[in-house]
Amino acid sequence: MNPVKSSISNKINKLQFGTGVALYISLMFPSRYNMLINQDSNNEMIIYNIFTGSSADLNEKWTDYFLGKGPVPDEPETPETIEQAIGEGFIVHDRESEKRDVAAWLRRKSESTDELYLIILTTYSCNLRCVYCYEDGIKSRGFMDMDTARRVKEWVCARLDRVPFKKLIMSFYGGEPLLNPQVIRFLTRELSEEARKRGIMPEFDILTNGVLLDEGLVTELSGFGLEAIKVTLDGSKEFHDEKRTFKNREGTFDVIIENLLKINGKVKINIGANFDRRNIEAIPLLLDYLSEVGLKEGISHVGFTPILMHDHCVGCLTTPTWAPRQMLILYDETLKRGFRPRNIREIGPCELYKCHAAAIDPKGAIYSCGGFVGREEGLIGHISKKDTSPEQGIGDKPVFINGLRNGLLKDCKDCPYLPLCGGGCRFSSNSCQRSYFEHVSMELIKRQLKAN
Repeated sequence: MNPVKSSISNKINKLQFGTGVALYISLMFPSRYNMLINQDSNNEMIIYNIFTGSSADLNEKWTDYFLGKGPVPDEPETPETIEQAIGEGFIVHDRESEKRDVAAWLRRKSESTDELYLIILTTYSCNLRCVYCYEDGIKSRGFMDMDTARRVKEWVCARLDRVPFKKLIMSFYGGEPLLNPQVIRFLTRELSEEARKRGIMPEFDILTNGVLLDEGLVTELSGFGLEAIKVTLDGSKEFHDEKRTFKNREGTFDVIIENLLKINGKVKINIGANFDRRNIEAIPLLLDYLSEVGLKEGISHVGFTPILMHDHCVGCLTTPTWAPRQMLILYDETLKRGFRPRNIREIGPCELYKCHAAAIDPKGAIYSCGGFVGREEGLIGHISKKDTSPEQGIGDKPVFINGLRNGLLKDCKDCPYLPLCGGGCRFSSNSCQRSYFEHVSMELIKRQLKAN
Protein backbone atom coordinates (compact mmCIF):
# COMPACT_ATOMS: atom_id res chain seq x y z
CA MET A 1 0.00 0.00 0.00
CA ASN A 2 1.16 3.52 -0.77
CA PRO A 3 2.27 4.91 2.67
CA VAL A 4 1.32 8.47 1.70
CA LYS A 5 -2.15 7.40 0.57
CA SER A 6 -2.53 5.25 3.71
CA SER A 7 -1.65 8.24 5.89
CA ILE A 8 -4.20 10.38 4.06
CA SER A 9 -6.82 7.69 4.55
CA ASN A 10 -6.19 7.50 8.28
CA LYS A 11 -6.42 11.26 8.66
CA ILE A 12 -9.66 11.52 6.70
CA ASN A 13 -11.35 8.61 8.46
CA LYS A 14 -10.66 10.21 11.84
CA LEU A 15 -12.51 13.34 10.77
CA GLN A 16 -16.20 13.68 11.36
CA PHE A 17 -18.19 13.84 8.12
CA GLY A 18 -19.14 17.43 7.32
CA THR A 19 -17.19 20.47 8.44
CA GLY A 20 -14.18 18.36 9.54
CA VAL A 21 -13.56 17.05 6.04
CA ALA A 22 -14.22 20.49 4.58
CA LEU A 23 -11.65 22.01 6.94
CA TYR A 24 -9.08 19.35 6.04
CA ILE A 25 -9.61 19.84 2.30
CA SER A 26 -9.50 23.61 2.66
CA LEU A 27 -5.89 23.25 3.79
CA MET A 28 -5.02 21.53 0.50
CA PHE A 29 -5.08 22.69 -3.12
CA PRO A 30 -6.71 21.62 -6.38
CA SER A 31 -4.11 20.41 -8.90
CA ARG A 32 -3.07 22.91 -11.54
CA TYR A 33 -3.45 20.08 -14.08
CA ASN A 34 -7.19 19.58 -13.55
CA MET A 35 -9.34 19.99 -16.64
CA LEU A 36 -13.12 20.04 -16.84
CA ILE A 37 -14.60 18.09 -19.77
CA ASN A 38 -18.23 18.38 -20.78
CA GLN A 39 -19.55 15.19 -22.40
CA ASP A 40 -21.87 16.78 -24.93
CA SER A 41 -24.25 13.85 -25.40
CA ASN A 42 -25.54 13.73 -21.82
CA ASN A 43 -24.16 16.99 -20.40
CA GLU A 44 -22.17 15.07 -17.78
CA MET A 45 -19.11 16.77 -16.34
CA ILE A 46 -15.86 14.85 -16.02
CA ILE A 47 -12.72 16.03 -14.28
CA TYR A 48 -9.48 14.92 -15.93
CA ASN A 49 -5.96 15.38 -14.54
CA ILE A 50 -3.40 15.83 -17.30
CA PHE A 51 -0.44 14.86 -15.09
CA THR A 52 -1.82 11.63 -13.59
CA GLY A 53 -4.21 10.70 -16.39
CA SER A 54 -6.99 10.14 -13.84
CA SER A 55 -10.62 10.94 -14.58
CA ALA A 56 -13.82 10.94 -12.55
CA ASP A 57 -17.43 12.03 -12.78
CA LEU A 58 -17.77 15.44 -11.18
CA ASN A 59 -20.52 16.65 -8.88
CA GLU A 60 -21.51 20.08 -10.14
CA LYS A 61 -21.03 21.69 -6.72
CA TRP A 62 -17.30 20.83 -6.85
CA THR A 63 -16.64 22.37 -10.27
CA ASP A 64 -15.29 25.74 -9.13
CA TYR A 65 -13.12 24.20 -6.41
CA PHE A 66 -11.40 21.65 -8.67
CA LEU A 67 -10.68 24.34 -11.25
CA GLY A 68 -9.15 26.59 -8.59
CA LYS A 69 -11.92 29.17 -8.89
CA GLY A 70 -13.83 28.71 -5.65
CA PRO A 71 -13.82 27.41 -2.06
CA VAL A 72 -14.62 23.93 -0.76
CA PRO A 73 -18.41 23.33 -0.95
CA ASP A 74 -20.35 23.53 2.32
CA GLU A 75 -21.49 19.93 1.86
CA PRO A 76 -18.40 17.97 0.86
CA GLU A 77 -18.33 14.45 -0.50
CA THR A 78 -17.79 11.39 1.67
CA PRO A 79 -14.32 10.81 3.15
CA GLU A 80 -13.81 7.90 0.74
CA THR A 81 -14.45 10.14 -2.26
CA ILE A 82 -12.05 12.77 -0.94
CA GLU A 83 -9.40 10.10 -0.35
CA GLN A 84 -9.77 9.01 -3.99
CA ALA A 85 -9.48 12.60 -5.21
CA ILE A 86 -6.21 12.99 -3.33
CA GLY A 87 -4.82 9.63 -4.37
CA GLU A 88 -5.53 10.29 -8.06
CA GLY A 89 -3.95 13.75 -8.04
CA PHE A 90 -7.03 15.98 -8.25
CA ILE A 91 -6.13 17.47 -4.84
CA VAL A 92 -2.53 18.08 -3.72
CA HIS A 93 -0.97 18.92 -0.36
CA ASP A 94 0.65 22.07 -1.70
CA ARG A 95 1.75 23.67 -4.95
CA GLU A 96 5.44 23.17 -4.30
CA SER A 97 5.10 19.42 -3.81
CA GLU A 98 3.26 19.17 -7.13
CA LYS A 99 6.05 21.12 -8.83
CA ARG A 100 8.57 18.70 -7.36
CA ASP A 101 6.54 15.74 -8.63
CA VAL A 102 6.53 17.16 -12.16
CA ALA A 103 10.25 17.95 -11.96
CA ALA A 104 10.93 14.39 -10.82
CA TRP A 105 8.83 13.04 -13.70
CA LEU A 106 10.80 15.11 -16.23
CA ARG A 107 14.07 13.94 -14.68
CA ARG A 108 13.02 10.28 -14.87
CA LYS A 109 12.09 10.74 -18.53
CA SER A 110 15.38 12.44 -19.39
CA GLU A 111 17.64 10.07 -17.41
CA SER A 112 15.94 6.78 -18.32
CA THR A 113 18.24 3.97 -19.44
CA ASP A 114 15.47 1.90 -21.00
CA GLU A 115 16.90 2.61 -24.44
CA LEU A 116 19.85 4.07 -26.30
CA TYR A 117 18.28 6.02 -29.17
CA LEU A 118 20.51 7.12 -32.04
CA ILE A 119 19.82 8.86 -35.33
CA ILE A 120 22.58 7.96 -37.80
CA LEU A 121 23.10 10.18 -40.83
CA THR A 122 24.76 8.12 -43.52
CA THR A 123 25.02 11.25 -45.69
CA TYR A 124 24.03 14.91 -45.87
CA SER A 125 23.39 14.55 -49.60
CA CYS A 126 19.95 14.07 -51.14
CA ASN A 127 18.72 13.01 -54.57
CA LEU A 128 15.51 15.08 -54.45
CA ARG A 129 14.64 18.77 -54.53
CA CYS A 130 11.69 19.30 -52.18
CA VAL A 131 10.24 22.79 -52.22
CA TYR A 132 10.03 23.11 -48.43
CA CYS A 133 13.32 21.39 -47.44
CA TYR A 134 14.29 22.30 -43.86
CA GLU A 135 17.93 21.31 -44.44
CA ASP A 136 18.76 23.97 -47.03
CA GLY A 137 20.49 26.01 -44.32
CA ILE A 138 22.95 23.20 -43.49
CA LYS A 139 26.27 23.74 -45.21
CA SER A 140 27.82 20.33 -44.41
CA ARG A 141 27.98 17.72 -47.15
CA GLY A 142 29.53 14.30 -47.62
CA PHE A 143 29.03 10.60 -46.87
CA MET A 144 29.94 8.48 -43.86
CA ASP A 145 32.89 6.30 -44.85
CA MET A 146 33.51 2.79 -43.53
CA ASP A 147 36.25 3.93 -41.15
CA THR A 148 33.82 6.30 -39.47
CA ALA A 149 31.15 3.58 -39.44
CA ARG A 150 33.56 1.26 -37.60
CA ARG A 151 34.26 4.01 -35.05
CA VAL A 152 30.51 4.51 -34.59
CA LYS A 153 30.25 0.79 -33.85
CA GLU A 154 33.05 1.01 -31.27
CA TRP A 155 31.48 4.08 -29.68
CA VAL A 156 28.07 2.37 -29.40
CA CYS A 157 29.56 -0.85 -28.00
CA ALA A 158 31.43 1.11 -25.32
CA ARG A 159 28.10 2.56 -24.17
CA LEU A 160 26.35 -0.80 -24.26
CA ASP A 161 29.08 -2.14 -21.97
CA ARG A 162 28.66 0.63 -19.39
CA VAL A 163 24.91 1.26 -19.27
CA PRO A 164 22.22 -1.42 -18.71
CA PHE A 165 20.03 -0.49 -21.69
CA LYS A 166 17.07 -2.72 -22.52
CA LYS A 167 16.90 -1.67 -26.15
CA LEU A 168 19.13 -0.19 -28.85
CA ILE A 169 17.14 1.90 -31.33
CA MET A 170 18.79 3.33 -34.43
CA SER A 171 17.12 5.44 -37.12
CA PHE A 172 19.01 5.90 -40.39
CA TYR A 173 18.49 9.37 -41.73
CA GLY A 174 19.96 11.96 -44.07
CA GLY A 175 19.97 13.62 -46.54
CA GLU A 176 18.83 10.42 -48.15
CA PRO A 177 20.26 7.48 -46.16
CA LEU A 178 19.84 4.94 -48.97
CA LEU A 179 22.46 6.79 -51.01
CA ASN A 180 24.91 5.03 -48.67
CA PRO A 181 23.51 1.48 -48.22
CA GLN A 182 26.87 -0.13 -47.34
CA VAL A 183 27.04 1.79 -44.06
CA ILE A 184 23.46 0.80 -43.20
CA ARG A 185 24.30 -2.85 -43.91
CA PHE A 186 27.43 -2.73 -41.78
CA LEU A 187 25.91 -0.98 -38.75
CA THR A 188 22.70 -3.03 -38.66
CA ARG A 189 24.57 -6.32 -39.00
CA GLU A 190 27.34 -5.53 -36.53
CA LEU A 191 25.32 -3.69 -33.88
CA SER A 192 22.46 -6.18 -34.01
CA GLU A 193 24.93 -8.91 -33.08
CA GLU A 194 26.67 -6.79 -30.41
CA ALA A 195 23.36 -5.80 -28.80
CA ARG A 196 22.01 -9.34 -28.68
CA LYS A 197 25.27 -10.62 -27.14
CA ARG A 198 24.61 -8.25 -24.24
CA GLY A 199 20.94 -9.18 -23.89
CA ILE A 200 19.81 -5.91 -25.48
CA MET A 201 17.03 -5.84 -28.09
CA PRO A 202 18.08 -4.15 -31.36
CA GLU A 203 15.53 -2.16 -33.35
CA PHE A 204 16.28 -0.23 -36.53
CA ASP A 205 14.31 1.88 -38.98
CA ILE A 206 15.05 3.94 -42.08
CA LEU A 207 13.61 7.38 -42.85
CA THR A 208 13.78 7.62 -46.63
CA ASN A 209 12.19 9.49 -49.52
CA GLY A 210 11.46 6.05 -50.98
CA VAL A 211 12.88 6.36 -54.48
CA LEU A 212 15.85 4.07 -53.75
CA LEU A 213 13.95 1.47 -51.71
CA ASP A 214 15.26 -1.96 -52.65
CA GLU A 215 13.44 -5.21 -51.95
CA GLY A 216 16.65 -7.18 -51.53
CA LEU A 217 18.11 -4.71 -49.03
CA VAL A 218 14.92 -4.65 -46.96
CA THR A 219 14.78 -8.46 -46.87
CA GLU A 220 18.42 -8.62 -45.81
CA LEU A 221 18.10 -5.98 -43.08
CA SER A 222 14.89 -7.40 -41.64
CA GLY A 223 16.97 -10.30 -40.34
CA PHE A 224 19.07 -7.88 -38.30
CA GLY A 225 16.26 -5.99 -36.58
CA LEU A 226 14.88 -3.65 -39.26
CA GLU A 227 11.42 -2.81 -37.91
CA ALA A 228 10.07 -0.12 -40.20
CA ILE A 229 10.52 2.05 -43.25
CA LYS A 230 9.14 5.59 -43.08
CA VAL A 231 8.31 7.28 -46.39
CA THR A 232 6.83 10.70 -47.09
CA LEU A 233 3.92 11.06 -49.49
CA ASP A 234 2.45 14.55 -49.62
CA GLY A 235 -1.01 13.65 -50.88
CA SER A 236 -2.21 12.27 -54.19
CA LYS A 237 0.12 12.08 -57.20
CA GLU A 238 -0.69 15.57 -58.50
CA PHE A 239 0.09 17.35 -55.23
CA HIS A 240 2.98 15.12 -54.13
CA ASP A 241 4.76 15.66 -57.45
CA GLU A 242 4.49 19.43 -57.01
CA LYS A 243 6.44 19.33 -53.74
CA ARG A 244 8.80 16.34 -53.91
CA THR A 245 10.69 16.03 -57.18
CA PHE A 246 13.93 14.69 -58.57
CA LYS A 247 16.67 17.22 -59.34
CA ASN A 248 15.33 17.48 -62.89
CA ARG A 249 11.89 18.41 -61.46
CA GLU A 250 10.27 15.13 -62.49
CA GLY A 251 7.75 13.73 -60.02
CA THR A 252 8.58 10.91 -57.61
CA PHE A 253 5.13 9.54 -56.69
CA ASP A 254 4.95 6.60 -59.10
CA VAL A 255 8.49 5.42 -58.30
CA ILE A 256 7.77 5.47 -54.56
CA ILE A 257 4.49 3.56 -54.90
CA GLU A 258 6.16 0.92 -57.07
CA ASN A 259 8.91 0.45 -54.47
CA LEU A 260 6.44 0.26 -51.59
CA LEU A 261 4.51 -2.47 -53.36
CA LYS A 262 7.73 -4.50 -53.66
CA ILE A 263 8.47 -4.36 -49.91
CA ASN A 264 4.84 -4.60 -48.78
CA GLY A 265 4.51 -7.26 -46.08
CA LYS A 266 8.25 -7.60 -45.54
CA VAL A 267 8.55 -4.78 -43.01
CA LYS A 268 6.27 -2.19 -41.38
CA ILE A 269 5.61 0.85 -43.55
CA ASN A 270 4.99 4.21 -41.90
CA ILE A 271 3.64 7.02 -44.05
CA GLY A 272 4.34 10.67 -43.30
CA ALA A 273 2.53 13.51 -45.04
CA ASN A 274 3.43 17.20 -44.94
CA PHE A 275 0.54 19.53 -45.63
CA ASP A 276 -0.36 23.14 -46.26
CA ARG A 277 -3.61 24.75 -47.40
CA ARG A 278 -3.03 23.62 -50.98
CA ASN A 279 -2.63 19.89 -50.51
CA ILE A 280 -4.58 19.16 -47.31
CA GLU A 281 -7.59 17.77 -49.19
CA ALA A 282 -5.26 15.51 -51.20
CA ILE A 283 -4.16 13.50 -48.16
CA PRO A 284 -7.48 11.60 -47.79
CA LEU A 285 -7.27 10.96 -51.55
CA LEU A 286 -3.81 9.49 -50.98
CA LEU A 287 -5.19 7.10 -48.34
CA ASP A 288 -7.92 6.00 -50.72
CA TYR A 289 -5.29 5.29 -53.37
CA LEU A 290 -3.07 3.32 -50.96
CA SER A 291 -6.08 1.12 -50.18
CA GLU A 292 -6.87 0.64 -53.88
CA VAL A 293 -3.36 -0.58 -54.74
CA GLY A 294 -3.24 -3.01 -51.79
CA LEU A 295 -0.89 -1.20 -49.41
CA LYS A 296 -3.34 -0.60 -46.57
CA GLU A 297 -2.61 -3.77 -44.57
CA GLY A 298 1.14 -3.22 -44.74
CA ILE A 299 1.00 0.33 -43.37
CA SER A 300 1.60 0.52 -39.62
CA HIS A 301 0.56 4.13 -39.14
CA VAL A 302 0.03 7.44 -40.91
CA GLY A 303 1.36 10.75 -39.61
CA PHE A 304 0.83 14.28 -40.87
CA THR A 305 2.70 17.48 -40.14
CA PRO A 306 1.98 21.06 -41.22
CA ILE A 307 4.63 22.54 -43.47
CA LEU A 308 6.32 25.07 -41.22
CA MET A 309 7.39 28.51 -42.31
CA HIS A 310 11.11 28.93 -41.70
CA ASP A 311 14.20 31.08 -42.14
CA HIS A 312 16.79 28.25 -41.91
CA CYS A 313 17.50 28.90 -38.25
CA VAL A 314 16.84 26.99 -35.03
CA GLY A 315 13.61 28.06 -33.35
CA CYS A 316 12.52 30.14 -36.37
CA LEU A 317 9.94 27.69 -37.67
CA THR A 318 6.36 28.63 -36.90
CA THR A 319 3.20 26.54 -36.98
CA PRO A 320 0.36 28.13 -38.98
CA THR A 321 -2.54 29.14 -36.74
CA TRP A 322 -5.00 27.12 -38.83
CA ALA A 323 -3.02 23.89 -38.59
CA PRO A 324 -4.20 22.35 -35.27
CA ARG A 325 -7.84 22.10 -36.32
CA GLN A 326 -6.82 20.69 -39.69
CA MET A 327 -4.77 18.00 -37.96
CA LEU A 328 -7.90 16.84 -36.18
CA ILE A 329 -9.73 16.66 -39.50
CA LEU A 330 -6.92 14.57 -41.00
CA TYR A 331 -6.87 12.37 -37.90
CA ASP A 332 -10.59 11.65 -38.38
CA GLU A 333 -10.22 11.05 -42.11
CA THR A 334 -7.43 8.55 -41.39
CA LEU A 335 -9.54 6.64 -38.88
CA LYS A 336 -12.55 6.71 -41.21
CA ARG A 337 -10.55 4.89 -43.86
CA GLY A 338 -9.33 2.19 -41.48
CA PHE A 339 -5.74 3.41 -41.16
CA ARG A 340 -4.03 3.93 -37.80
CA PRO A 341 -3.07 7.59 -37.22
CA ARG A 342 0.13 8.46 -35.40
CA ASN A 343 -0.35 9.65 -31.82
CA ILE A 344 -0.79 13.43 -31.94
CA ARG A 345 -2.03 13.95 -28.39
CA GLU A 346 1.37 14.40 -26.73
CA ILE A 347 4.45 16.14 -28.14
CA GLY A 348 7.13 15.44 -25.54
CA PRO A 349 9.40 15.15 -23.81
CA CYS A 350 11.17 14.37 -27.09
CA GLU A 351 14.69 13.01 -27.71
CA LEU A 352 16.16 16.47 -27.17
CA TYR A 353 15.40 16.11 -23.45
CA LYS A 354 16.80 12.57 -23.12
CA CYS A 355 20.36 12.02 -21.92
CA HIS A 356 20.78 8.77 -23.86
CA ALA A 357 19.51 10.00 -27.23
CA ALA A 358 21.49 11.80 -29.92
CA ALA A 359 22.21 12.11 -33.64
CA ILE A 360 25.55 11.24 -35.27
CA ASP A 361 26.46 12.90 -38.55
CA PRO A 362 28.56 11.43 -41.42
CA LYS A 363 31.79 12.77 -39.89
CA GLY A 364 31.11 11.43 -36.39
CA ALA A 365 29.95 14.70 -34.82
CA ILE A 366 27.24 14.19 -32.18
CA TYR A 367 24.22 16.48 -31.94
CA SER A 368 21.50 16.79 -29.32
CA CYS A 369 18.76 15.60 -31.70
CA GLY A 370 18.00 15.11 -35.39
CA GLY A 371 16.67 18.64 -35.80
CA PHE A 372 19.94 20.21 -34.68
CA VAL A 373 22.24 18.16 -36.93
CA GLY A 374 24.73 20.34 -38.81
CA ARG A 375 24.02 23.34 -36.58
CA GLU A 376 26.65 24.56 -34.15
CA GLU A 377 24.16 25.23 -31.35
CA GLY A 378 23.22 21.55 -31.22
CA LEU A 379 26.77 20.07 -31.15
CA ILE A 380 27.39 18.05 -27.96
CA GLY A 381 30.41 15.87 -28.77
CA HIS A 382 32.23 13.58 -31.19
CA ILE A 383 32.61 9.81 -31.38
CA SER A 384 36.40 10.24 -31.15
CA LYS A 385 36.10 11.76 -27.67
CA LYS A 386 35.71 9.40 -24.73
CA ASP A 387 32.90 10.19 -22.30
CA THR A 388 34.10 10.09 -18.71
CA SER A 389 30.62 9.28 -17.38
CA PRO A 390 28.56 7.53 -20.10
CA GLU A 391 26.09 6.42 -17.42
CA GLN A 392 24.95 10.03 -17.11
CA GLY A 393 24.44 10.65 -20.80
CA ILE A 394 26.03 11.39 -24.16
CA GLY A 395 28.78 14.03 -24.35
CA ASP A 396 27.67 17.41 -23.03
CA LYS A 397 24.01 16.48 -23.17
CA PRO A 398 23.39 16.08 -19.41
CA VAL A 399 24.49 19.69 -18.85
CA PHE A 400 22.55 20.82 -21.92
CA ILE A 401 19.38 19.08 -20.69
CA ASN A 402 19.72 20.38 -17.15
CA GLY A 403 19.62 23.94 -18.47
CA LEU A 404 16.64 23.16 -20.70
CA ARG A 405 14.75 21.45 -17.90
CA ASN A 406 15.37 24.26 -15.41
CA GLY A 407 14.20 26.82 -17.96
CA LEU A 408 11.12 24.76 -18.72
CA LEU A 409 10.15 24.43 -15.05
CA LYS A 410 10.63 28.16 -14.60
CA ASP A 411 8.88 29.44 -17.73
CA CYS A 412 6.08 26.85 -17.92
CA LYS A 413 5.53 25.99 -14.27
CA ASP A 414 1.91 27.18 -14.27
CA CYS A 415 0.90 25.78 -17.65
CA PRO A 416 -1.66 22.96 -17.28
CA TYR A 417 -0.44 21.37 -20.52
CA LEU A 418 3.18 20.85 -19.45
CA PRO A 419 2.83 17.04 -19.07
CA LEU A 420 1.55 16.82 -22.68
CA CYS A 421 4.08 19.26 -24.08
CA GLY A 422 7.23 18.30 -22.18
CA GLY A 423 8.96 21.32 -23.68
CA GLY A 424 7.73 20.85 -27.24
CA CYS A 425 10.14 20.93 -30.16
CA ARG A 426 12.87 23.49 -29.49
CA PHE A 427 14.23 23.09 -33.00
CA SER A 428 11.01 23.93 -34.79
CA SER A 429 9.83 26.73 -32.54
CA ASN A 430 10.62 28.52 -29.31
CA SER A 431 7.05 29.81 -29.14
CA CYS A 432 4.36 28.30 -26.93
CA GLN A 433 2.14 25.66 -28.51
CA ARG A 434 -0.72 26.05 -26.04
CA SER A 435 -3.35 26.47 -28.76
CA TYR A 436 -2.40 23.04 -30.13
CA PHE A 437 -3.17 21.34 -26.82
CA GLU A 438 -6.39 23.28 -26.36
CA HIS A 439 -7.73 22.32 -29.79
CA VAL A 440 -6.15 18.93 -30.51
CA SER A 441 -5.08 17.18 -27.30
CA MET A 442 -8.13 18.04 -25.22
CA GLU A 443 -10.48 16.97 -27.99
CA LEU A 444 -8.71 13.59 -28.26
CA ILE A 445 -8.82 13.16 -24.48
CA LYS A 446 -12.52 13.95 -24.52
CA ARG A 447 -13.10 11.32 -27.19
CA GLN A 448 -11.11 8.74 -25.24
CA LEU A 449 -13.13 9.34 -22.08
CA LYS A 450 -16.38 9.18 -24.04
CA ALA A 451 -15.37 5.85 -25.57
CA ASN A 452 -14.61 4.42 -22.13
